[in-house]
Amino acid sequence: MTDIPMEVYFNTGEEEFDSLDFNGGAKALEGASEVAIISAGAVLDGGADTPKKISSVKGIHAKFKASFEGSFKQHFILSVKGKEQNHALVELGEQGFSEVVRFIISKAVGFDYEAGDARAKKWIAKNRENALSISDRLIEPLLRMHKPVERQGYIVSFRRRGKEIFTLNKSTLDYMRKETKEKESILIKVGISRFNSRTGTGRCIHGMEEDSISFSPAMAWKKYTTNQKKSCRRT
Repeated sequence: MTDIPMEVYFNTGEEEFDSLDFNGGAKALEGASEVAIISAGAVLDGGADTPKKISSVKGIHAKFKASFEGSFKQHFILSVKGKEQNHALVELGEQGFSEVVRFIISKAVGFDYEAGDARAKKWIAKNRENALSISDRLIEPLLRMHKPVERQGYIVSFRRRGKEIFTLNKSTLDYMRKETKEKESILIKVGISRFNSRTGTGRCIHGMEEDSISFSPAMAWKKYTTNQKKSCRRT
């Protein structure tokens, strides 16, 4: 079994830190737990299948450690118990693991990042498409982690052994909330790299050298006719 010391750190951002709102802080910690478990489960199990729920991740748990008095720092342990997951962690290394997670998060919150660790680079090159799917899955818990940013103007830093993996702030919140709509529809040609026939969602690529981007139907998938759904599946 491997225990990785982690922490979530709340401090001065747009506003001076005074105290952490209980409700917003609880949501942020809940989001941090989900980000840690889902990303670890997906990365250490090879990246092939992104877990839909925390309960579906076997062999990895997050648990509290002693709290730090100050700005507000919550220590916790990411406990990797699965034999194959521990083997994957040894192969990747804690630094490589942290860089893979940072890469995944960067795609969701809008900062540029390229891994420097050779093992992380190898994992990303092999699992890039899966990494982007993991990033999509983490959007909701990352939004919860932004609650102290949104409500109190703080920053939220996610760390391993005291070293930053990623930090959430007003810029990352603005990126995740930003939605630009053109006045007119534009028709573009893309290739579908992944499609979920139950939800109508998936990923597509606009060019061979570009990362895939997620898409969703223009209206609720259940409102489409059976023939329309069949047409989408064939496409």
